[in-house]
Amino acid sequence: MYDLPENKKAVRHMCNERKNIKGIIFDKDGTLFDFHKSWANWVIRIIKILSDVHGKKQEDLADALGFNMKKKCFYRHSHFIAGTLEETATKLVEVIPNETEFNLQKFLVTEATNQPQFPVAGLKETLTKLKNKSLRLGVVTNDAESAAVLHLKSANIYNYFDFVIGYDSGYGSKPDAGQIVKFCQEMKFEPNEVLMVGDSSYDLIAGQKAGVITIGVLTGIATANELRPLTPHLLESIVAIPNWLDTKPTSNVEN
Repeated sequence: MYDLPENKKAVRHMCNERKNIKGIIFDKDGTLFDFHKSWANWVIRIIKILSDVHGKKQEDLADALGFNMKKKCFYRHSHFIAGTLEETATKLVEVIPNETEFNLQKFLVTEATNQPQFPVAGLKETLTKLKNKSLRLGVVTNDAESAAVLHLKSANIYNYFDFVIGYDSGYGSKPDAGQIVKFCQEMKFEPNEVLMVGDSSYDLIAGQKAGVITIGVLTGIATANELRPLTPHLLESIVAIPNWLDTKPTSNVEN
């Protein structure tokens, strides 16, 4: 029996991989919504409120959040980028020891829920194309579930999704696989029938742990060099996904 060359075997595998996809899971911040536009002004407001209420230096609070007040941008190492609001509250308690993590987390969730979001370009059109392919869509986020639902509704895209889950939904948070595993169970899909799309290492690591296919997108804070070791598939944004699904892969790793 003739054996295909390794590069042709890889192409055949990737073709079958794409054909088998029945569901797509998206991260929220940095994937569906522009991270900096959505959250930079929010963090500045939070820092000013907490500084006024607790008498703490804005610079100390900004450092705890991994935010550069002078440049009004997040540091690349900021845990806020991919972490949960619970983790953010834990960091803030180090600066505000007279406050409880519970109260800070409650405050952050309330403020985050009310924060306007800025969709990435072409978001609704892309979701329409994917639904027209009869794909089941989900959102797994390290934001609170209630905030995620309101953000999706405010962007008029909530009805595109069959599944929305946050860090507080009872299935853990990324980079653990629980949220993705729950999506597969709810949709009755095998992991190799599911695509996880995200802009951070947490998204891609969670996808790896769950055994699903992964795509990294470059609409968040992470660079291509940071994401490339974690996935063979890198796209500029989710807008490229419909074409990616329809395109026959080459023997080269995509970028």
